[in-house]
Amino acid sequence: MRKYFLYSIPFILILAIIGVIYSQYFYASYYYSNVIPVDDKHSLVLIEQSWQQRDSQNFLAYNDIDKGIIWKFKVDSLSLMSSSQWMYEKNIRRDVMVKNGQISILLQQEKQELYKFDINTGQLLGQVSLDSPTNEDEIYYWMCLHDGQNIYCRTINAEGEPSLAAIDFDSFQILWYVPLKGGSAPYQNDKWIISHEKSYPHNYLRVISKVEGTSLLIPHSGRGFLKDDYYYYPDFLQNNEIWLSRIDLNNSHKESLIDISDLSIPDTDISMSAVIANYKDNLIYYALHDGVQIIISYNLKDNHWNWFSDLPTGYRIFNNDKSDYWLSSPELTGWPIIQTPFYIIGVENINDQSSYKYIAVNMDSKGSIHWESTYPINRISRTNNFKSPNYYLYIPIAGDSRYDNLSIMAVNGFSGDINSWIRLGRYYKGRPQYLEDVMLTHYYAHRKDNPKVIVLDKDAFYNIDRGKIDGRHKNLFFVEDIKY
Repeated sequence: MRKYFLYSIPFILILAIIGVIYSQYFYASYYYSNVIPVDDKHSLVLIEQSWQQRDSQNFLAYNDIDKGIIWKFKVDSLSLMSSSQWMYEKNIRRDVMVKNGQISILLQQEKQELYKFDINTGQLLGQVSLDSPTNEDEIYYWMCLHDGQNIYCRTINAEGEPSLAAIDFDSFQILWYVPLKGGSAPYQNDKWIISHEKSYPHNYLRVISKVEGTSLLIPHSGRGFLKDDYYYYPDFLQNNEIWLSRIDLNNSHKESLIDISDLSIPDTDISMSAVIANYKDNLIYYALHDGVQIIISYNLKDNHWNWFSDLPTGYRIFNNDKSDYWLSSPELTGWPIIQTPFYIIGVENINDQSSYKYIAVNMDSKGSIHWESTYPINRISRTNNFKSPNYYLYIPIAGDSRYDNLSIMAVNGFSGDINSWIRLGRYYKGRPQYLEDVMLTHYYAHRKDNPKVIVLDKDAFYNIDRGKIDGRHKNLFFVEDIKY
């Protein structure tokens, strides 16, 4: 027996050496970040593949929640543009575009690299390299946006000037460059991109024509919203009057429309950027009438008042600047553009400033209140957001941990009805724990028709439409309905 044992020692040593070599040089660990849903089963994922004794490698991967990685593409760096965590125009993620079975993404490598892939095979179909703007160009808020046909990237032109480059998605060729300085968030519609610039001591509105590839500067400092060929904004006059004015972007002509001096509401922290919204051809804003806050609708097309609506007794408007509705509105234009008849507003108890409720205002029914929340709310989350056609409200529910557990309420913007109210959790060592930081805002939709999914990990999505968790890691998580 001892003889056989001695004979087996060399084989054991060989197996041990093979195991060490495998673990050090061949066995790879995967670390992923930034899961970007493409549809209800697939996502783009940034992955680091590391070994004990070999240099790590970075990949952009296309992942299936049931099958795992479908294809991957080696990159030097995993840095997304800073804008990927910020604003969304028309429910579009700025640095990712999907069209006709193709997908593009902007990544920061040695330069800015804009890639286009066949979404099914991972074949590289196009690549555009752009010089990266310097920090002095105030690029923090945005680097890239698109409109479903063209991609617009901030860069440096041949003369070394901060510029915006337009790239046609189909041909993946650069169409034009225009000068662009300053770091304010851009506003866009089908014809225009506008951004605020500062050239001390003056402020300007940079107006870029998408069709012509030309731009002009208009002296201007007020924030407002972009609608059709006009930029609407509050004009503060020297006699303490405030007028709603607009600029015709075709000819820079300025026009005063109506006196909105009653926007000045005392004893609140409402700021001008939180006061005004736009629905269809209507201006929606808050005002003070006989000491009571009201909501007013004014028709911009026909220039007449539509309706006045009272708030619930004992409540006042809670500053919408503390909510991300305006960051995730269908068209990011400074003030929210509301594309559904129902608008969800947070209101604050006048006598108890730690007590809040939500109201659903029906814009098509003279501002009537469709419902008021009856459950207690001790704070309104900044992560509240709109993703067509639903509002997502993050409502804290007291838990056992030092943090509140965030529940998610989905409200249909067309019917005003509550579709669902749930909490999500994960099993940790066999014990259920509620997730404390579940947000649609940062990782969600990059196209308008994107299915309603919440990323739990790269292989587990919660499908809001179906009310279920899908993917091969679905058993690691759970969903709990909240009764209301």
